[in-house]
Amino acid sequence: MTPERMAPAHVYDRALGTGIEWTPETVMLWERGTVTETAAHTSASAWDFWFGLHYRAAFPMISHWWFRSMWTGEISVSMPDPAFVQEREVLGWITFGMLDAPRRPWSMVEEGTVQISVPYPPLQEQPINLPLRLSMGRAILGVIQSEYAADTALTVTSLVKRDELEIYFPATQAEFTQRWGGDWRLTHGDTTLEAPRWAIGQLMGLEPPPA
Repeated sequence: MTPERMAPAHVYDRALGTGIEWTPETVMLWERGTVTETAAHTSASAWDFWFGLHYRAAFPMISHWWFRSMWTGEISVSMPDPAFVQEREVLGWITFGMLDAPRRPWSMVEEGTVQISVPYPPLQEQPINLPLRLSMGRAILGVIQSEYAADTALTVTSLVKRDELEIYFPATQAEFTQRWGGDWRLTHGDTTLEAPRWAIGQLMGLEPPPA
């Protein structure tokens, strides 16, 4: 069994001193401003490296990956607030932990595909932290569909186990629909995100290959 070790899977950020730095021959894992692991690779581009989830094979010693944040904690999700229900949009509230104040809004819009907008935990505005945002979106959907009790503590995490990367990053919307409880998508500002494998690359500023 691989010992538990958490590491950043996002594109290297010099200001943070964390992430994976890609070069045509090698990839370097940065933690706390220091290169802790180096590996050779054969990916054709940075996009290919992340889209193919090749960081898992490059760094087999890592058991859990995170993207800009390791935030793990409890949230409570309300049912839609009757004061803010519209024809195709509903709004409710998320509280992060017992001491979070004020509560923060979530919204759901039905325009063909269901679009869910989630808030960030306090001091954790990290759009690249897609695993946490997906988990909160699924919690909202679960409360609305009566899978989870409203206003009850639910544990969510930013950490992704190495053998669950395909679950958190489906490459197609069809795969996402099967694994995440329906045909819904996260929003980012005014943009509806693509399937997570595409969305994470775009959020990190990577360029996909020409169509």
